[in-house]
Amino acid sequence: MKKVFILAVMFLLFASQAFGISKLTWVASTTDIQGAPITVDGYKAYCGNTPSNYNAPVDVGNVIEAQISSVVDTTVNGTYFCAVTAYTTLESAFSNEVSFIVSSGTPY
Repeated sequence: MKKVFILAVMFLLFASQAFGISKLTWVASTTDIQGAPITVDGYKAYCGNTPSNYNAPVDVGNVIEAQISSVVDTTVNGTYFCAVTAYTTLESAFSNEVSFIVSSGTPY
């Protein structure tokens, strides 16, 4: 019988701006879909200008937050939609999606 490893990471993704610092923050579970402990190697942030339609991912490393300016071009005004995945040898499903607006004069 072939054993299949499924990486399922539960995310709660936030977009926030406070004191001129804008970031995406997420919380990941530490177990796979069967409840076994896992060690995540890193995270990828996916962002785009329309819901669920993302540009190439940005590997943000093994951290639980990323500056918005590191995942989108903050010189281009508009609404952005982002989701995060975790990876080991496999990549998880997308987190919930968050949106935020980039506008002239907003510090990132």
